[in-house]
Parts: sequence; structure tokens; C-alpha cells
Amino acid sequence: MAARGVVRDVGRVLDMSYGFCDGISKLIPNKPGTNVTLQLPPTDGKKSDKYVYASEAEPELARREAEEEDVKTLLELARKLEGMTRNIGMHAGGVLIAPGKLTDFCPLYQQPGSESAVSQYDKDDVEAIDWSSSTLGLATLTILEIAAEFIRKRHPGQEKFAYENLPLDDRRCTSCLPRARPKRCSSLKHGHAAHAQRRQAHAPGRPDCAQCAVPPGAHGFDSQLCEPQTWQRGD
Repeated sequence: MAARGVVRDVGRVLDMSYGFCDGISKLIPNKPGTNVTLQLPPTDGKKSDKYVYASEAEPELARREAEEEDVKTLLELARKLEGMTRNIGMHAGGVLIAPGKLTDFCPLYQQPGSESAVSQYDKDDVEAIDWSSSTLGLATLTILEIAAEFIRKRHPGQEKFAYENLPLDDRRCTSCLPRARPKRCSSLKHGHAAHAQRRQAHAPGRPDCAQCAVPPGAHGFDSQLCEPQTWQRGD
């Protein structure tokens, strides 16, 4: 929780009026590109260059804290909560892929009454180590549905067109994989996926659609998919 937001949240819990909390939060500097903190400046003079101390940058805020008991209580509690996670969020279509059990790599959280486990690492952390893969793609699904409607309406004989009836062995489509040129498929544009696609030419007998099952983050798994014997084992 950032400085302004935590003041409003604490004030709401304390049942302080919105106008009062909003007035205090607006005294906190909000200059783009700066990290403003409610914490008091160090008494030893060793200030951090990373932060702007709100009480120093805005004398009116320091004055009101010194003179008004409500403001002092509000800011003291807000300082304790500043920087904490405000609430738990979950990506509706996010998937984590790790070399082994997820519990060996990150702490998990399970909401009461739910059977779904969620990583306690936030979105930026799991993306930084390339574990995450988004399977939601609402815009993509919408475009696909619109395209299907166009095909049914504009092409005679395709009134019952359905994607699930398309052949998976269409060489005109799958031939782009060994050349690592899937420009319209976001899951196959990543570096490790392109490397695996080039290796496809050296893996006869492997289904061409297999590489499409390797999402971003599946480091190490792409090599297995390039081995024909992997498919012969039924893995």
C-alpha cells in the first residue's frame, strides 16, 4: 500500500470522514517518478536517497500531525501498514509451471472454501523467473469467434464450421514451426520456443502440434518434446 492509499484505508477502518482522510492524503506529495513515504526521517541524518519523506516535503502535514490528535493517530497507524500487500489477487487464466513440485519453489496459498492453490509470489516475481503462462486471452478468443462467424456467413458450405474440426496435420500451417516463424502465435514467439521449433526438423515422428503445448516458462521441457522417444513412451 502506497502512502496516499494507506491513509485513506486506515481512515476508513477508523470510521473517519472521507473528506478528512482525503484532505490528509492530498497533503502527501504525489510527484511522478518519486517514492514518497510516510516514515519519519532518520534522526541520525542518514536519509535514504530512494525516498521522499512526506513530513519534510510538506510542512503542513507535519504541523497538523503535531497539533491534531486524529491526524497523529491516523499517520501512526498508516506508517505501520505502509508497503504491505493490500489484498490477494489471482489471475483468472494464469498458470505456473516449474521443474518439480511448486511447493519446492514457492509458498502457496489456498483460500478457504476453494480447491485452487495460488502462488504467494506476486505477478512480477513469477514473470521474472519465467514461470508464468497466461491462458486467458479474452481478446484472442473474441477475435476467433468473430472469425468463425465470418467463415460461416461468407463461405458456402462452411455453415457448420468449427475449430475443433480443423485437421492438426495441415502442413501449410505446421511447416512454419521448424523455421521458427509463428508470427501470429504469442506462445511460440519466445526465445526458448523458437529454439525448440528449429530442433523440430531433427525430430521425425513427433507430432507437429506438440510444440504448441509448450507455454512460456516451460524451460527444460521443450527439449523433451523434441525427442521422438518421448512420445513413444507416451509421456
